[in-house]
Amino acid sequence: MSTLLNIQNKIRATKNTGQLTKALEMISVTKQKKAREYLIFNSAIRDGIRKIINQLYFQEKLNNLDNEILPKYFRKNTESSKKHLILLIMSQRGLCGSINTLLIQKLINYKENILSKNKNIKFDIIKVNKYAQKISRSLNYNIVAYFDNINDLPSIEDTLPISDLVKKLYDEYETIHIAYTQFVKPGQTTPVVRPILPINVSTGWEENYLSSTPYIIEPNPITVLEEIARLYIDLEIYYAILTSQASEHTSRMIAMKKASDNAKNLVKTLTLLYNKERQAKITKQTIEITSSI
Repeated sequence: MSTLLNIQNKIRATKNTGQLTKALEMISVTKQKKAREYLIFNSAIRDGIRKIINQLYFQEKLNNLDNEILPKYFRKNTESSKKHLILLIMSQRGLCGSINTLLIQKLINYKENILSKNKNIKFDIIKVNKYAQKISRSLNYNIVAYFDNINDLPSIEDTLPISDLVKKLYDEYETIHIAYTQFVKPGQTTPVVRPILPINVSTGWEENYLSSTPYIIEPNPITVLEEIARLYIDLEIYYAILTSQASEHTSRMIAMKKASDNAKNLVKTLTLLYNKERQAKITKQTIEITSSI
């Protein structure tokens, strides 16, 4: 009897777990759809700003200017050539598969690649969200700042403290990279580590930008470019946080679906085992009754 009760308890617990994971899956589906809407809208604005920067850059032949004349966000800081800053954006909650592990591995590979070229490089880090705080100490990053509790579907105003700090700190670093999980499509994400400062102007498309209708610029190209660059950095960081959230929701959706499917399969297996045990018990009792007659 105890065996049957144990199996019944396992079936009941597994069904409860399956119901919970199914609910979490449905919540993640809803959140992912909303995050994708925000992401698509932001991507269009971000791409438009990028196009303006490229056209302005080549229209005014800023690529021919001395490095010191360009806005600082387009210049590499040679005086700080031994320091790199990483803006690490990870998930705020767990139960989202292996996206955090894969991102950390990507970050480790990036660091090893840089150190293979120059062992004197120092790495600092800005952490965003709960799981970024749990980053392994073995990476030996100096923590500059930590931002937690970024809202689901944040506005750009919610992320401005992060981008303002990045812009303020750029004078101290040669480059600033951003590490996050890129949302590719529903069911597919990929870890990314890429530079955001200095801004890399697209090359190879100069003729396309020069053939476009020229901008009328006031007061002067350098001032306008610098202001647009500030906005672009804000949008880049906002985009990274949005795509990271979309990736978190889609990964949790997949993880919870797998957990729900596993729960269903386990219930079937346990039910089959329960029926076998029950049938064996009935058969035994029948034999005992028959034998006693």
